Amino acid sequence: MTEDVIFRAQPRLWKAHPFSVTLFGLLSATVAPFVLGGALVDTGWTAALMAGLCGPLPLLWMWLQARSRELVVTRSRVRKRSGILSNRTTELAHRNIRNVQIDQGPIHRLMRCGTLRLSSAGQSGIELTMRDLDDPEAVRDLIYQQHG
Repeated sequence: MTEDVIFRAQPRLWKAHPFSVTLFGLLSATVAPFVLGGALVDTGWTAALMAGLCGPLPLLWMWLQARSRELVVTRSRVRKRSGILSNRTTELAHRNIRNVQIDQGPIHRLMRCGTLRLSSAGQSGIELTMRDLDDPEAVRDLIYQQHG
């Protein structure tokens, strides 16, 4: 039997890391034309290759990490899936959730994103953590509505 999905989200790369995305994007945009145009060939192929990859590779890695995580809220549970090559799933039933924490730094508050942490009565500590989530307060409220 399938469950009704109420909410589905993936991390927001731009909102959670605006400076990193901008920096690596600008680095990619400014260095790549020189590498492709051959201006850095005189310094050696290794240096040209490293300069050309120093912007796109971190952006690609950040994007892969963001796309490999998903938070799903159904009528009966909260589920987080993560993993690039392998898959890890954590599920908490709404009736067992005892603590919901939201962490936001100054930039995250400004961009309205943050980290959602859930714990249940059966375990000590945090069992489910979803970083870089868009509007974590709304997700918390949605969980509380389903819990009620």
